[in-house]
Amino acid sequence: MAKLKTDTVDADVKNTKNSSFFSDMYKKSSFSDKSKRPKVIVSFVVLVIFVVVIALFFVMYNFGVHIPGVSNVVDSIPVLKNLDRSSQNILPKTYVADQGIHSYKYNVDFALTSSGSSGGNINQQFNGEIDFSNPKNITSQSSLNEKFSSTSSSGAQSLLIDGNFVENNKQFFINFSKFPSVLNAGIKTGQWILLPNLEFSFLSQLEKQSNINYSNFNTYSEGNSILNGTVVTHYVIVIPKKDYASIELLSLLKSVFNNITIDTNSIDLNEWVGLTDNRIYQESVTINKAIVSGTNAKVYFGASMTSFNTNYSFSNPTTYINLQGKRVSSSSSSNSSKSSSTSKTSSSKK
Repeated sequence: MAKLKTDTVDADVKNTKNSSFFSDMYKKSSFSDKSKRPKVIVSFVVLVIFVVVIALFFVMYNFGVHIPGVSNVVDSIPVLKNLDRSSQNILPKTYVADQGIHSYKYNVDFALTSSGSSGGNINQQFNGEIDFSNPKNITSQSSLNEKFSSTSSSGAQSLLIDGNFVENNKQFFINFSKFPSVLNAGIKTGQWILLPNLEFSFLSQLEKQSNINYSNFNTYSEGNSILNGTVVTHYVIVIPKKDYASIELLSLLKSVFNNITIDTNSIDLNEWVGLTDNRIYQESVTINKAIVSGTNAKVYFGASMTSFNTNYSFSNPTTYINLQGKRVSSSSSSNSSKSSSTSKTSSSKK
């Protein structure tokens, strides 16, 4: 009985100590002073507002959260305009930003994996530069690395193709450094070949950036990251089947395989947009189910762009052959054009 009484007294002492601790804290605080209390309340409210604003900026910048009203105000302040990384705010600006681009370095990756008894893989990569400041005469130069692999009853087989391309003044030149003789014994490596009256649509269409009314689609942000040294925001646009024609990457894909059918109800278009300039630095589509020549396949297609608006120099090969095997020197043709130009000048002077 005496022990119980002692425990009760100890508890009362603890409560008294706790009560006196908080009482002392309160008495020492500015809040206990009625004359200072309004300033304390105002300071506390300002602190709460500051924390909330920082939290809003954080989710807008890092997670692309669109906050109606707030996003519009933030975007109108020059110092804060890059904080709203929501897809609703940024994606409509990408087309405008791309209008100021006339050239860039590019890297294009294409991969196709088909299934079935005749299944195989195609991996293709283009690297180069393109200038489309003159839409009627798009110029480009690039290298190609391509690998075909297949598995059959006789075992795995693979074919490798390497080469260089120049498209200039509506002429397309190709030079294979590696080409399987089993595909075409007539093609020799190490020499330039002129393909007359041919516009290589794959490269010519590369300059077209995605011009999509993103407000019609489900879009969301995957956050910020660094791509080739540039801070970018990754966006995903879910495109329904009825709007596939609006995706320029699919047009490029069909220029490689005109017999491809997309057998999905929607596909995701990925865009990596620069933080400071809203330019598209990379875009890609992955088609998990497509039909190519009657065979089920998975397709990936992506393109990345760097070094915007650099002045690239493109020149035709000095010596090449045409499709008929005739050897041509570009110097002789240029001399004849010069003499023709001279005679025209003399005639005009007379």
